[in-house]
Amino acid sequence: MEEGQRESLGAVVKTLREAQGLSREELVVRTHDDPEQRISLEMLAKVEQGRRAPSAKTLRKLAHALGLEPTTLVSSAALWEAGSADGTHVAALRSHVLGNASVGASLGTLGAGLGRFSQPTKYGVAAIAGGLVGMPVAAAGVAAVGGLRELQ
Repeated sequence: MEEGQRESLGAVVKTLREAQGLSREELVVRTHDDPEQRISLEMLAKVEQGRRAPSAKTLRKLAHALGLEPTTLVSSAALWEAGSADGTHVAALRSHVLGNASVGASLGTLGAGLGRFSQPTKYGVAAIAGGLVGMPVAAAGVAAVGGLRELQ
């Protein structure tokens, strides 16, 4: 994972954590019921600061602790990175990421109204989130999500 990708993922994790009113310690506790299987507070800090790329296992734990599918977290980070490169204001990026996360988190409960996309899938989350929040997540998200097959 390149530096820009690490920084974007970290910004998204921090944004989502803060939006849920969680401290780092509280998010760490949510990563696993077994304290021995939780990610470390140090790892979370490094991920949020963009200094460390999480493993697939850590990424999955973080996403689920935030109430998301890993693909939604990755597509949100891709959206953040694309917006940062275009000079989009951070407040606008936060707003879009929070909207993208809300859509991704609720996909599984929308039921038959979404037909084949009623369950979050590798490509479905990115495509639906992109369409509902009006951001080009499908293009950025599908590319970013393509390498996450082991997470599903």
